[in-house]
Amino acid sequence: MKQTAVRQVKSSFTMADLVGNALVVKFTYTDNKASSVIFPGSIVLWLLRHIPVNQNPDLKQPPEPQPLFREEWDDAVTPRVLSVQCKQFEDGVRMNLELNRKPDLSLLLDAGNLELIRQVFGMYANELVNIDGL
Repeated sequence: MKQTAVRQVKSSFTMADLVGNALVVKFTYTDNKASSVIFPGSIVLWLLRHIPVNQNPDLKQPPEPQPLFREEWDDAVTPRVLSVQCKQFEDGVRMNLELNRKPDLSLLLDAGNLELIRQVFGMYANELVNIDGL
């Protein structure tokens, strides 16, 4: 059985793979480590339907993310997200990602990082196809 890694997200950087109908997201964690995962279009669109728009006008913006470099983009071992479960808390969300390889990942996202992901995913939404019908 795979162990679940738990990481607190400091910032994220997203790039689109429109040919693959997916977004690659590089998460930088509070311990300054980073990892990337591939979100299929159907999961991105599902998340957009379920992440509420932030209503806090004093929302703190996350720090600048680490960029995603070409060699990371082309890395054949970057795991693909198979499913997502989210649990809302007062100050953020825990997002559990089931991955096709590597241990599953549990991300702790504060409200600023959650809103950033919602906005960036929203920018790409019209380019993605909901193949799985989620």
